[in-house]
This record gives sequence, structure tokens and C-alpha cells, in this order.
Amino acid sequence: MAGMNTASLRSIAMVLLAAMLWGTTGTAQSLAPAGLSPYWVGALRLAVASAFFAVLAWPAWRRHGARLHRGSVLLAAACVAVYNLSFFAGVKSAGVALGTALAIGSGPIWAGLLQAVLLRRLPAPAWWLGTLLGVAGGAAMALDGGASVRAPLFGVALCLLAGLAYAVYALANKRLVAQAGPAVVNLAVFGLAGLLIWGGVTAYLVHKNGQTLGKKILGIKVVRTDGSRASLGRIFWLRNVIVVLLSMIPIAGMILSLVDSLLIFRESRQCLHDQIAGTIVVKA
Repeated sequence: MAGMNTASLRSIAMVLLAAMLWGTTGTAQSLAPAGLSPYWVGALRLAVASAFFAVLAWPAWRRHGARLHRGSVLLAAACVAVYNLSFFAGVKSAGVALGTALAIGSGPIWAGLLQAVLLRRLPAPAWWLGTLLGVAGGAAMALDGGASVRAPLFGVALCLLAGLAYAVYALANKRLVAQAGPAVVNLAVFGLAGLLIWGGVTAYLVHKNGQTLGKKILGIKVVRTDGSRASLGRIFWLRNVIVVLLSMIPIAGMILSLVDSLLIFRESRQCLHDQIAGTIVVKA
């Protein structure tokens, strides 16, 4: 019994430490440059987390990574990606104190409701008490002494979405941890979440400005040959996918890839994939 009590206390202490670290992320964002998008903060956070878990769990990943259920990993990763994007955007809109309280406080509420609906198991009485206190505290902060919500409703909604995403992640993560251990699971989930956000950010930048992250850093972009904006579909399918598929042809594909690269030295600076798509790279 004493062993169980010690384990319980250790678990509670770890949860409190996690909550404390979680609560400082919004503050860290507020200290960043004013022009930095909250979506970049979320993406950078996942990149750092993925690198940390890669160092920590890579040896174990080689032994246990194949055991993970892919559907659960994808679900958990999607939730982590949604959480990071919605949390930092919500905190920036609603404010650090309210946004963090809503996201952290709503997470257990969402988890209890999901447990009741999906597992058909009602939460313990302590959950109901905690939920009551959480809802009362969140309402008090949102109203701020007035009769109506003073915080931006969109920001509040984003923070609640972050809490929901984290709750679904926690339920999926519980199943995964039983298969391979926390470090291996977090490497898979956070790594995939980082890839999802990277893909989303890249698609947004290409759609908006014809730039990948690398092109944005270098100050160049892709446009149509007449100087007009190139659509995401044109850049993705005509400029990239067609050449990639052709390059998979044995021998001929290798020659094609070489020719495609060497055409950059022409006066027009157009590679083969640019000619196919009717695009050109120019200074942004």
C-alpha cells in the first residue's frame, strides 16, 4: 500500500510539474518579437520537442517503434498539431492568463466527457468537483467582473479547441504508451505532428506567396512566366509531382533529373520543371 501511495504521489508531482511547464509556454510567447506569428511559435516548439525525443528515445525506437498502432499515432499527432497551433493563437488573442487557464482547465473536462461518451464510464466524483471549480474559475476570468465575456470569443474558442485536442491526444497516448513506452511514443507522435505542421505551413506559404520556407529565407519566390501569382496546385502538381514521377523511371529518370538541374545555367534560369509548369523563380 505504501508503494502505491509513493507511486501516486510521484505521478501527481509529475503532472503538476508538467502543468507548470505548460503554463509558462504562453508567457514565453509573450516575450518573443511582436511580429512573430503564433503558428511559428507552435511549429518551433514541436521542432525542439521532436529533436529532444529523438536524442532521448532513438535506441529504444529501433527496438519498439514497429509495435505502435499507426492509426493511433496519426490521431495523436494530428491532435498535438492542432493543439500547438490553436493554443498559441488563442493565448495571443485572449491573453496569457485567461488563454492558458482555459486550455489547461478545459483539457480534463474534455477528457472526462470523452471518457463518458466513448468508454461509457462516468468520471469519479473528484472529477465533477474539479470540473465545477474549473468552469467557475474560467467563467470568472472570462467575465472579468462584467456581465458579458470581455475576452475575444475567437481567442476563447481557440483555447477550448486546444483543450479538446489535448484531451483526445491524452486518451490516444494512453493506449500507445502501453505498447512501447513514453519516450518512443512521444518521438513518434511529436515527430509526425511536426511533419504535419511543416506541410501545412509550407502549403500556406506556397499558396500565399509562392515560397517554401527556404525560398522565404533566401528572398525568392515562384511566379508564372508573365509575373502573375502561381497557384498552389500548379506549383505542387506541375512543378514538382510530374518531374518526381518521371525521375522514378529506371535510367531515363536519372538522366532527366540531371538535365533538369543543369538547365538552371541557361540565360532564362528555367529548369525543366519550371518549363512544364510555366513558372520562373524571381526575387521576392
